[in-house]
Amino acid sequence: MEKYDLIVIGAGSGLTVASKASSMGMKTALVEKGPMGGTCLNRGCIPSKALLHAADIMATIHDAGRFGIHVKELSINFEEVMNWMKSVIQGDAEEIEEAIKKDENMSLYKLEGKFVEDRVMKVGKEEITADKIVIAAGIREFVPPIKGLERTSYLTSTTLLNNKKQPRSLAIIGGGYVGCEYAHFFARLGTEVTVIQRNKLLVPNEDMDISLAFTDYFGTIANVLTNSEAMEVEKTGDQKIVHIYDAKKKEEKTMAFDEILVAAGRVPNTDILAVENTGVKTDRKGFVIVDDYLKTSHKDVWAFGDIIGRYMFKHVANYEAEYLVYNALMGKNLKVDYSAVPHAIFTYPQIAGVGMTEREARAKNVKIKIGRYDYKKVGKAAAIGEEFGFGKSIIDADTNKILGFHMIGRDAAEIVHEAIVAMNSEGANADTVLRSIHIHPTLAEVVPGIVGNIQDT
Repeated sequence: MEKYDLIVIGAGSGLTVASKASSMGMKTALVEKGPMGGTCLNRGCIPSKALLHAADIMATIHDAGRFGIHVKELSINFEEVMNWMKSVIQGDAEEIEEAIKKDENMSLYKLEGKFVEDRVMKVGKEEITADKIVIAAGIREFVPPIKGLERTSYLTSTTLLNNKKQPRSLAIIGGGYVGCEYAHFFARLGTEVTVIQRNKLLVPNEDMDISLAFTDYFGTIANVLTNSEAMEVEKTGDQKIVHIYDAKKKEEKTMAFDEILVAAGRVPNTDILAVENTGVKTDRKGFVIVDDYLKTSHKDVWAFGDIIGRYMFKHVANYEAEYLVYNALMGKNLKVDYSAVPHAIFTYPQIAGVGMTEREARAKNVKIKIGRYDYKKVGKAAAIGEEFGFGKSIIDADTNKILGFHMIGRDAAEIVHEAIVAMNSEGANADTVLRSIHIHPTLAEVVPGIVGNIQDT
């Protein structure tokens, strides 16, 4: 059995920990059966955003007539779009792997690992152990137990990246951020998209006002079926028939599609790892339970990233990795600060948010005041014809601190960073934003309106 100082499971943000351990002279094992870079680089953030950029371009083209620009003979080569996406990530994983192989302190195991006893992993036919272990093995797509689905075949956010043929019609099961981003992609490129969502709203984890506005707007881009569930799938010729139950109307209908995309959530890879064999506890959904310092129930095992189920975003995993380096490798005891975690959904229009929603603040009985402002009230938005969109702030009524900031509209994922910095700056509050001079004309001028235009609460 090979003995290491540290085993890191997962070569996404786990690379940060493994590289640091190696630079400190620690004998390190990196276990990752897939390509280096993890989900984000190979099948998540980067390839999806390359595709979504094409969708954004199409949205701009479709809107061009408003400005006197008329596009003729527009055509889409779907295979070329997919090839563009692949060119963006091509070679990156291989370059990372080559660098790892040259690292004298690191051993790469490109196999699936499984715990067989306390701090012992079986990787292929070999067993390895270490004084310390870091689990950053991520998540995978959840496939709901819909009758007939496995026999019919379907796409996921991973498998669709290898598609070369654009479906004429597409059913998307799930109305979260993955489902809505790909609904934006396919619909803007001309596919007839139907989103089947069990909840009454799309992206229901957003602030309620954002979810309501987005659900309403997205209905102009795709066929949105809320309060609905796919009950059964069957194949007839080249078509896939989906039996859909509408819980609100209490009726069932059938619809035919060329293809089905399952975007119904994620499950952690803890079952594959058999983490219980090394004394690591999980919650009822299978996510690793960690404390405020990212330590698991085992004193020598830490975990971070999607597999702990807190905030499943790449930027959060990178953030946690920095804390993990201090706590697991340097013996520090730094508590991870999740008070201002940002996120974005790259649909058109974009959604972005940071901190508490109004619902969360009221559930904690925080005395708050609400700010709200529309895009169309700023000069730049009027100049570019951006009539849709608004932002909302949740502000502590006693301290004037910004507790939450949420937007829907053009470039929301960029503009929200002003609020992120303000929320993470000591002494900064709503007045800090209001005192700051904003360049005119820019869409960022909506920000002081969002925190300064207080509504009756």
